Amino acid sequence: MIRKITAFDIEALLSIEKQCFTQLWTAKNIEDAIENQRNILLCICQQGEICGYIFADFVLDEVNINRIAVAPDCRNCGIACRLLEELEKYVGGFAECIMLEVRQSNTAARKLYEKNGYETVGLRKGFYSEPFEDAVLMTKFLKKMEH
Repeated sequence: MIRKITAFDIEALLSIEKQCFTQLWTAKNIEDAIENQRNILLCICQQGEICGYIFADFVLDEVNINRIAVAPDCRNCGIACRLLEELEKYVGGFAECIMLEVRQSNTAARKLYEKNGYETVGLRKGFYSEPFEDAVLMTKFLKKMEH
């Protein structure tokens, strides 16, 4: 089941954060994201437990994925693809594109995004720390719905 994230989910999200990232979001970061009306925060649950999530925000017709994570013991089951598809459905009526940054060394994530229609559009030098690394900019261009 995919649903919107609420404040009740923060502890589960923090647990996944610790398993997936070196630079962690805090409970306060997540609380602020939940309260911001320009954010889209979705999670996927299996057997009542959150196993993955996606955090995105938007300005006008551009959406930016800030975070996507799948618990290590739930990977390679299509969860990240389902989250990307759900985000696309959610923003398809107004968004022209969905953008993200990914570590240059994260070939698994880059392949996932490419498989889902994202293309490399640039590089951000020194974007990441812990460890220091460049970010690959990727964008999926959406067909805007006619009104």
